[in-house]
Amino acid sequence: MIVASTLAGKSSGAPDWVVGILGSAFYFSYTPCAMFLGKLGDKIGRRKCIGTTAMGCLGVSIMLVAGWGNVVILFLGELLVGFFNSMYWPNIEAFISENSATETQHQANVNKFCLGWSIGYMIGPFIAPVLDDIGPVFSFLIMATISCVNLVNVAVFVPKKSIGAKKVIARVVSNDDHREDHGVLVVVLILTMCIFTYNFARAFIVGVFPDIGKSPEYYSWSGFETGTVLFFFGAARSVTFVLQNRVKNNRLSVPVILSLCLSASSFLFVTTRLFFLYCCYFAIVGIFSALVYSATLQKMLHIPAGRGQAAGLFESGLALGGLVSPIFSGIALGSYHSPEAAFLLVGTVSTIISIIAILLFSASRKKS
Repeated sequence: MIVASTLAGKSSGAPDWVVGILGSAFYFSYTPCAMFLGKLGDKIGRRKCIGTTAMGCLGVSIMLVAGWGNVVILFLGELLVGFFNSMYWPNIEAFISENSATETQHQANVNKFCLGWSIGYMIGPFIAPVLDDIGPVFSFLIMATISCVNLVNVAVFVPKKSIGAKKVIARVVSNDDHREDHGVLVVVLILTMCIFTYNFARAFIVGVFPDIGKSPEYYSWSGFETGTVLFFFGAARSVTFVLQNRVKNNRLSVPVILSLCLSASSFLFVTTRLFFLYCCYFAIVGIFSALVYSATLQKMLHIPAGRGQAAGLFESGLALGGLVSPIFSGIALGSYHSPEAAFLLVGTVSTIISIIAILLFSASRKKS
C-alpha cells in the first residue's frame, strides 16, 4: 500500500516533498496510537483487536480503489490503515508471546511471525511498481482481496483464548539465561533506538526509493527493475529470519551492535548507481534489518509488563523511524535533486542514533 500510494501520488503530479509525506502518512497515526492501542488488547482481548483491523483495512482498501487518483484520499487512506495497524501488530506480537509455552517455542513463533510479514513485504513492494505501469488501482484491488482473506483467517483460525500473560511472564523469568540488570526504562529506550534505525532505513526503501528508481530525473528504471531491487531486500530479510530461528541470544548488546551495522550499510548506496550492485546492497540491508528487528522484538517481549503494552512500545519506536525517514529524505531529494543526498541523510541520522544507543548501553552496563 505504501509503495503503491507514493507511486500513485507521483503519477498524479505531486512534488517530491509531497511524495515523502505520503511515504510517512501511515506512521502519522501509527506512531502515537501503537502504544495505547497495543495496551487495549491487554484489556479487551487480542482477537477483537485483530478482527477490527481486518474489517477496517477492507473498508480503506475499497476507498483507495475508488479514489486512488486523489492525493488527499491516498493520505487519508494511509492514516486510517496506520490507525488500525496500531492495534493490529502489537496484539499479534503479544498473542504470539502468550501462546508460547517455552522459551524455544517463543523464539520459533516470533521468527515465524517475522518470516510471514517479511514474505508479504517482499512480494508487495515488488508487484506495486510493476502494477503501477498498468494502473495503480490494481495494487489497491489486491489490498482489498488480502483484507477479505484476513477476515476469514480471523474468523476461522484465530483462537479465542491463550495461555495468558501470567504464565508467559513466569516462563520468561525462568528461561531467560541472559538477563541483564540495566533497568527497565533504560532497556526500553535502547531498544526503541535500535528499532528506530531499522524502520528509518526500511521506510526510505519502501516509501521513497520507488520514486527514485522510476523517476526519469534519477535512475529511469522500469517498474520491473525497481520491484526487483526491492524484492532482493525482502528476500534477503526473509531468508535471514529462517536462519535466525536457530540462533538464541537475548543479550541487549546484540540489537545495539546490529543496529549500527544496519545504519552503516546505508552509505553503500552513495558509491554507485549500477543496478546489479543495488540488488546486492539491498540484500545486505535486508539481512541486517531482519537481524535488528528479530533481536529487538525478542528482547522487548521479555520485558516484565503487559504483552500488548511492551509490543506497543516496540511498535511506537519502530513507527517513529517510519514517520520521519520519508519526510527527511523527501526534503533532501527535493532540495538537492540527488539520490545520494537522501542516502547520506538516512545513513547519517540512523548512525547517530545507533551510536547514542551504544553509549547509553555502555553507561547502563557500568552502573549495573
